[in-house]
Amino acid sequence: MLGGSVIVVGAGVAGLRCAQVLNAAGTDVVLIEQSDRVGGRVASDVIDGYTIDRGFQVLNPAYPQVRRALDVKALELKAFSAEVVLAQGGRFDRLGDPRRAPSAALQSLVSGPGTRMSRLRFAALAARLAVSQPQRWAIAPHLSARQWLESQGVDQKTIDELIAPFLAGVLLESDLDTDAMSTALFIRAFMRGSPAVPHAGMGAISEQLAQRLARTQIITNCTVTHVRAQSVETSHGPMRADQVVLAVSAGALAHLGFAAPSQRCVTTWWLAGHEGSRHGSRLVVDRAGSGFTNSLELTAAAPRYAPRGSHLFAISANGRRFMTDHDVRRVCALLHGLDERTLEVVSVSEVLDALPVMAPGTSIRPSIERDGIVLAGDVVATPSLQGAMASGERAAKVVLAS
Repeated sequence: MLGGSVIVVGAGVAGLRCAQVLNAAGTDVVLIEQSDRVGGRVASDVIDGYTIDRGFQVLNPAYPQVRRALDVKALELKAFSAEVVLAQGGRFDRLGDPRRAPSAALQSLVSGPGTRMSRLRFAALAARLAVSQPQRWAIAPHLSARQWLESQGVDQKTIDELIAPFLAGVLLESDLDTDAMSTALFIRAFMRGSPAVPHAGMGAISEQLAQRLARTQIITNCTVTHVRAQSVETSHGPMRADQVVLAVSAGALAHLGFAAPSQRCVTTWWLAGHEGSRHGSRLVVDRAGSGFTNSLELTAAAPRYAPRGSHLFAISANGRRFMTDHDVRRVCALLHGLDERTLEVVSVSEVLDALPVMAPGTSIRPSIERDGIVLAGDVVATPSLQGAMASGERAAKVVLAS
C-alpha cells in the first residue's frame, strides 16, 4: 500500500515503530493513543527530581531493532555492569559473561549456587547461544525452559539455586514454565549486549520515535471503542482509513473483542537514598525468598535519574504485590549493603500487562491478521522491546504488501 492511509491504534513502541516504517514508505498514518502521551509502558515521569520509569526496564543495544529504529548516540545510553550479584543470607556470588566480566565468570564457575559441573554446562550453553543463530538451535517446541535446561545436562540444584532466581525477574515467573525458545532468546540477548538506559529515562526511546514521524498525525486522549478492517469508532467520533493496525496491550485487545494471551504483571518500588550501592551498577538478584526478585541502583550508571548528591534504587517483585515501606526499605538495604534509614520510597509502579505468558509451544511469530485487521505488540511477538518493535515493523510490511 504505497501511499494511502493507515490508522494505528496504540502509541506504544510497537505502534510508533509501525508508523515509522509506514512513513518511510510514503504512507500517511493516524496514530491514536488513549493516554495523554505516546510510549505506553515505555515512558518516564519525574517525581521530586527523580526519573521514574513505568516499571524497571532496560534497553539492550544488541537488539537488531535498536540499530534500525533509533539514533542510539542521541539517547546517550548509560550501560550497567555485565555482572549479576546473587544475594542470600549475607553471601554475594557474582555471575558474569566471561568475555566482558572474566573475574566474575571465573568466580561463578569455581564456586556459587548449584553444582560446579552444571554451572560449567550452563556457561557453555549460554556461550553457544551468544555466537550461534536461533535457526540452528533445534530446541523442541514442546519444552519448557526447565525441561530444556535439564536436557542440556543442567541439574535441578543449579536450575533452582542459580538459573531460576536470575531469570525470575526477566520471565516474571520463577518456575521456568516459559517456552524454551523464548528463554533461550533472553539468554542470548543478555550475553550479546550490556543492558542500559537513556540518560533521560526510558521514555526518551518513545519520544525519539515519535519525533521522527513526519507523515503521522498523533491523537492522544482518544479512546477506541470499536474496530473494523477500515474504520474505528472513537471518543472523538468515527474515523476511516485504508487499513487498521491494532498495537495495544493484551487487556485493551480483549476489551475490543479479540483473543489475547494471559499476562504476567510486576510491581517495582523506587527508593531514594543518600548512599550508593556496594555493588555499583550490578543487578542484585534476591535468592532469600523475600518475595522480591531483584534490585538495581539506577544512578550507579545513570546519575541523572536522581538529583545531584542522591541515588535511586529500583526493587521488583513478580505479580501484584503489597509490601510495607518498611519491608521494601529493609530488603533493598540488605541487597545493597546500606542502612535502611537512608532509604525512602519515592514511587511504586504496577505494570499489569508486563509480559504475555509464553507457555511451551507458543509461537514467537504467530499470524498477525484478524478479520482484515493487522496486530502488533508483544502479544504477537517475543515479550521484549525487540519483540514489540519488530512486531511493529512486521505489521507495517503486511500493510504495505496488501
